[in-house]
Amino acid sequence: MKKFTNIFITSCCFLIAISTVANAQAPGKSKKTPFIKSIDLFVNGGFKQSELQDSIALYAINFRVDLIKKNDGKIEIAGVSVNDSLAYKLFPSYKKLYTIDYRSVIGTRKKASLIIPILISNSSATAKKRYVKNDGSDLIEMNAAVNAAFAIYSTIKYDNRKEANISLYERIYKSENYRAEQDFDPNKVFLTPYFIKIVNIQ
Repeated sequence: MKKFTNIFITSCCFLIAISTVANAQAPGKSKKTPFIKSIDLFVNGGFKQSELQDSIALYAINFRVDLIKKNDGKIEIAGVSVNDSLAYKLFPSYKKLYTIDYRSVIGTRKKASLIIPILISNSSATAKKRYVKNDGSDLIEMNAAVNAAFAIYSTIKYDNRKEANISLYERIYKSENYRAEQDFDPNKVFLTPYFIKIVNIQ
C-alpha cells in the first residue's frame, strides 16, 4: 500500500508539473536535433482530432519504439506499440516512426525502447463537462487525472475511454505487467511529454 501511495503522490505531482511547464513555455526559436524535429513532425503533423470525444477531458497515450542494434551497427526497429489502441486512430501516420534515424537514442546500447508520451487536454467549449469550477473552467475528476499522469509514461495497457474513472490502485494491481513496469530498465529512453490542447471539437 505504501508503494501505491508513493505512485499516487508522484503521479499527481507529475501531472501538475506537465501542465505548468506546458503553459509556461514562451514561444521562441530553440535548437533541436534532427531526431527531435522528426518526432515533433510526427506528433504535431499527423494528429487526427476527429477521433476524440467531447466527454473526455484528458487523454494519456504513449508510443513505444523498440530498437535493436545489429552486429554491423545498423539499427533495426523491432516494433512500434502503444498503451491504448486509440493512439493508432489519433495518429494514423504512426508508421512514419519506422523511418526515423534513432542512432542518437540507442547510442552504445545493443537495444533500447523509446517512449514518446503524449497528453491531450480537451478544453472544447462544446465538451460535455461533468465537473466545473465556479468560474466555469474545467475541474478534472481525480481518478482521471491520476490515471493520465501514470499512463503517460507507463506501457501498461490503458483504455482512455473506459478506464479514466477507475481507481489507479485497481488498474495497476490487476495488471500482469505491473511488476516489470516498476523495475528500473536502463534501456528505456523517455522523451519529454508532448502536450496537445484541444479548444474546439466539431
